[in-house]
Amino acid sequence: MTRSARRACPASRLTVENGLIRPFNISGNDYIASNRQIERLRLQIVTQHPPGDFREGMPFLGGRLWIDLVNTRSDALGDLVSSPDGWQKWAATAELEPAADAPFEAKEARELRSALARLFDPLIEGNRPPADAIGVINSHLRRAASFPQLSANESRLAFQQIPVEPLSAVGEIAVDFANFIAAGFEPARLRHCSGEACSLVFYDSSRNGARRWCSMEVCGNRHKVKSHRARKTDTE
Repeated sequence: MTRSARRACPASRLTVENGLIRPFNISGNDYIASNRQIERLRLQIVTQHPPGDFREGMPFLGGRLWIDLVNTRSDALGDLVSSPDGWQKWAATAELEPAADAPFEAKEARELRSALARLFDPLIEGNRPPADAIGVINSHLRRAASFPQLSANESRLAFQQIPVEPLSAVGEIAVDFANFIAAGFEPARLRHCSGEACSLVFYDSSRNGARRWCSMEVCGNRHKVKSHRARKTDTE
């Protein structure tokens, strides 16, 4: 997905309504996405990252950019963005443009990751999300303000949203989360990997909604091997 596609529907603010996160525009009166935009955003949930995708040894298998950031910290792999160099490598691999001030942006990325990770289970369970976590995300969404603009291309008019200022890599991740909320995700498809020693999470975009593993090649294969050994032991 291109950077412009991620910014197709920038959010200005997230709020909580009846215990659920809702996206609103800067006035706080209207939802930020039209029905047509929401349908496009639903497609983005399915197509952004294919499941089981590892790049440079890093997991990009969450199905959404914001989930991929959450997965930069895991029991098996440790903290992939604990250092400025680690953040720059991850951001570049995620097709983002890290800032020149890598130490500061890496710190912001870790803070955003913590906020997103704390929202994961409340989104699944339908519980009220932590207000301070939403506050962290909103602090980045405020920088994602944009204005509409028309341009002429031969005999046709084109409409686009122009950002007030360039969006940072961390800001793009916050906007991806807001777009995820705006698209009307299915809570039951947000999952923890079923691997015994795995702490990775993902959004299941499969047709039948039966995905159990972060990666079939890793955790899924381990489960198959373990099950095969158990059956073999029982027959001996």
